[in-house]
Parts: sequence; C-alpha cells; structure tokens
Amino acid sequence: MLRDPEVQARRRELLESEPDVQPLSRWLADWHERNPGRRCPDFDPVSAGVSAEILVILQAPAPVEGEDLGFVSLDNDDQTSANLWQAFDEAGLDQRDVLVWNMVPWVREAGEPPSPADLGRGAGAVRELLKELYRRRVVVLAGAKAKQAWNKHVPSPDVQVIEVPLPAARVTNASPTWQKLVTGLQRAGTFRSSTRSATS
Repeated sequence: MLRDPEVQARRRELLESEPDVQPLSRWLADWHERNPGRRCPDFDPVSAGVSAEILVILQAPAPVEGEDLGFVSLDNDDQTSANLWQAFDEAGLDQRDVLVWNMVPWVREAGEPPSPADLGRGAGAVRELLKELYRRRVVVLAGAKAKQAWNKHVPSPDVQVIEVPLPAARVTNASPTWQKLVTGLQRAGTFRSSTRSATS
C-alpha cells in the first residue's frame, strides 16, 4: 500500500491526528535530538500505538533513498514486510492490534550488519519505548539479533517474551521457519485482552 504516494500522504496526516501514535512521534522526535546523525522511520499511524499489547521487534529498517525514511509498517513495498503481513494474516493478527519496531531503529548502509554497539544503543531505545506502551503484555523478538540484544540489554520481567524467526525475504510459506513464525505470532495473539478499533 505504501508504494502509493496518496496512501503515504494519508499516513502522514494521521501522524498528526491519531491520538495513540502522537505520543510515540513525540518520543521519537526527542530521541532524534538526543542521537544526532541517526534517523529512524516513523511509527505507522494505523498501528496500535501506545495502546499496543503486542510489540514485534525486528532487526533493522531497510535502507531507503531520499530524505523521507517512511514508516515501520507491514504495508512497505519490500518482501520482508510482505512476509510479515502474510504471517500476521495466517496468525489472525491485525496490524492495528500491534506495534512493530526494530531493535536497531535507525537506517544504516545497505549490507551493513548491526554491530554490538548498534545493538546496545538500539536496545536502549527499546527500553524507552516500552515505557510508552502502557498496555504492553507480550514482546515478539524476530531473529537472532533481536534476541541477543534483548537478553543482554533489556531484561524486563513484566512482559511475556516470544521468539520467532526473522521474516526475511528468503523465507517461504512452505518452510519450517515459516511455520515457527506463524505459530509464534498466534501465541502472541492469545495475550490480547481486546482489539483496537479500526482506523482508516
């Protein structure tokens, strides 16, 4: 969907009006001020925002061209986002019930793996983000890097943690890895106490 400039423009408008996402936008703006030179995509305003009970943490955003870094969204025009969208669908999750973020949240050079320092700094941002999510119940860690950084830097006994494979472009829905991804997301869905009303 976010391939369409009109959809992108509507999402930008929602960033200014969606009450559950505005606190996250303010937090991200503050984080950028404290971390000059590191720029992160915006939260998707059709996500659950601060009312999210489920936080899905991926590894890092894909590199993009231009000044607009876009959104952390299942609607992005890349194979990993498409995989995650399909896995959500099979697991019975809606992106409006969930917040998606990255363990290393800023955009880096293409092909550059996250360093231990990146993971440590990114985990610090995750610790801050958790404080914004007042209904948090479960964190889904997607991939080994997210798990590594969480276990080392983000001990948090007040949430359930579920580990799933990273929904990378090479993962197919016929593989055992895919089934582990869907099963983990299904388990996360059992922790929902309610769903968020639709926003369009």
